[in-house]
Amino acid sequence: MKNKLQKHTFPALFFLGGMLAGYLSYRLAGCTSGTCLITATPLSSMLYMGFVGWLLSGVLSRSCASCQAQACSREADPSQEADRR
Repeated sequence: MKNKLQKHTFPALFFLGGMLAGYLSYRLAGCTSGTCLITATPLSSMLYMGFVGWLLSGVLSRSCASCQAQACSREADPSQEADRR
């Protein structure tokens, strides 16, 4: 249970940070005419930037399963790295 909580904490923080950035962009540079899709309403701006924050958390996370699996396989069998050269 604790592991699942730690797994979802990083993306949740980035999502909330993105939502805050979205609200600030709405307040500071929002579209006054209402024709801008992203900054026309605070909700759309917050959801869009929250989604961008969530995606960014995936890029910046250290818990990439495939990256860790590759690193573990290289540590277990150092001859694989020599074969690549």
